[in-house]
Amino acid sequence: MKLNPKSEIRNPRFQYLVGPVLSRRLGRSLGVDLLKGECTFLCPYCEVRVRHVDRLELFEFSETDALYAEYTRFCAEYTDQLDSVTFSGTGEPTLISNLGDILRQFRKIGPYPLTVITNGSLLWNPRVRENLRDADLVVPSLDAVTEKAWRRVNRPHPDLTLEKYLDGTRQFCKERTGRIWLEVLLVRRANDGLEDIEALGRFLKTIRVDRVQLGSVDRPPAASRAAPISAAALQNRARLLREISGQRVDVMSRSAPAPEKKSPAGRASPDLSKKILKSVRLRPQTPAEIRSLMRLSRGEMDRALQPLISRGEIRARRHGRRTFLQG
Repeated sequence: MKLNPKSEIRNPRFQYLVGPVLSRRLGRSLGVDLLKGECTFLCPYCEVRVRHVDRLELFEFSETDALYAEYTRFCAEYTDQLDSVTFSGTGEPTLISNLGDILRQFRKIGPYPLTVITNGSLLWNPRVRENLRDADLVVPSLDAVTEKAWRRVNRPHPDLTLEKYLDGTRQFCKERTGRIWLEVLLVRRANDGLEDIEALGRFLKTIRVDRVQLGSVDRPPAASRAAPISAAALQNRARLLREISGQRVDVMSRSAPAPEKKSPAGRASPDLSKKILKSVRLRPQTPAEIRSLMRLSRGEMDRALQPLISRGEIRARRHGRRTFLQG
């Protein structure tokens, strides 16, 4: 990355901004994490540890001055490509009652597109739909539309019903004029059955979205052994969804890593080690992803990782055919 040497992206004082990281969906993305694990779902495929909120009530994020100061510094000092500023993180962002105000202030501060990734569980709430109006892109999830599959794959809050969840999705898609990319994630033996896919396709036929992004478990889950379906099965489900719904359905796949770069010998900077640790604490990543994101050679990467691994701050975890680094 082309960063000012004093850039706060290397500074552990960044409390709410994370990354940038490479996203299959969004490209180079700066995360905005305003939550501490509060969520309305306990999806078995989730990469972070979350917990159900006590009640399905919105709450205010009060540290807005500190958040805006961080984003102002980031925009002043970051000079590389950035495809999205993405509100997601450790929990469900639409629980934040002043999310709309935050999005509007971010738009005043910086030039980058604003994305909100949501599980869609609160779209039945008119205030939530209004708060999302100022996002350039909203990416709601819709993993299942049948009761049994929904409860298996999303583990919803006890006060949520499937009817309320689907009605919220319908109403949001009807009202919103901006872009909507609907995400569907399939978990083996949870929501990948043909009957579940056919029901999902019939529901998708009734709503307006710009695209459906279909994927499966791609990274090690934080608290379960949720498993992906095969590439062939994923393509099969995509074809079925296209045929039934008439929607554009993109299969999410991993892009090739960037070419290796040569690197001078020497020690890795402590800042680089801290940056890698912070990145893999946000989400598990392969060594190739980290090298591509941070534009490192293999040697630079190895030198930065060695002290983290020796101290037990990062561990390698096998998932499918790939090895991920996890903090």
